[in-house]
Amino acid sequence: MKNILQIFILLLLCVATLSYAQDDATIRKDWEKKKKETDALEFKKVYDENESLKSELAAKKNSIADLENSVAQKTEELRKLKEEYDTYKNTVNTATAPEKNNTDATVTTPEKRQTLTKGIVFKVQIGAFKNKDLRKYFENNKNF
Repeated sequence: MKNILQIFILLLLCVATLSYAQDDATIRKDWEKKKKETDALEFKKVYDENESLKSELAAKKNSIADLENSVAQKTEELRKLKEEYDTYKNTVNTATAPEKNNTDATVTTPEKRQTLTKGIVFKVQIGAFKNKDLRKYFENNKNF
């Protein structure tokens, strides 16, 4: 079975090569016929046009390469600016973060967090007693 498959593939390759060679020969004959039919001045004109188009193509390729380099530089500059922006943003966040943490530091227990209300809060000092223990009042009353 493998031998038959190998022979079949070999035959296909031979047929494809022969058909390509025939197409190539017919194309060559057609162009030679067109070349003989054209005038020498027309052939020179086509040749010169071909040369000018080749030089124009090379100039366009150089222009494309320059533009690609410019785009690469701009993307690199954009990447650096984004990194700089992120660092500034992080420094601003870290600078404002302690302020937020300070307000949260005063509220340590969940019960105290629930008692916080928005708006104006008045703080009143009840009394400062040196020998009196006021802890029992703080535990029993949630408004204290």
